Amino acid sequence: MFVDGILSSQGAYDSTLSYTHGQFWRIGADQFSSQIWNVCNGFIDDVRFYNRALSTNEVQQLYAFESQPIVGLKQAFKPALSNLYLGTNYQLQLSTDMSSWTNFGSPFTPTNTVMDYPQYFDTDIWGKLFFRLQTAP
Repeated sequence: MFVDGILSSQGAYDSTLSYTHGQFWRIGADQFSSQIWNVCNGFIDDVRFYNRALSTNEVQQLYAFESQPIVGLKQAFKPALSNLYLGTNYQLQLSTDMSSWTNFGSPFTPTNTVMDYPQYFDTDIWGKLFFRLQTAP
């Protein structure tokens, strides 16, 4: 077994073992009788099975190839505001529970009754955000 391209442990596979009584191969845990134990506390990725042993050099090449930068996507949003009063100062606030509110950004004074907030936001809790506008001094 390799961890981050470095040999961590090794062992031989015994092809004479027979798996009966509904037992299956497990990745990240052991099973004895009907009990699952020694459950992995972490992340397991890039699990592969080969019909031969890979050399340390081959494993390091695979690790280097799969360690390249990754492009991910996040949900982004830009609040759209309407029915604003010209000349009024506003403060955008947000909450995750509608009880405690936090100021977001700086107070602003709109120059139109409709505007897009000038900043995009990204979040992992899209369905749990609430927004409001408060008048600011």
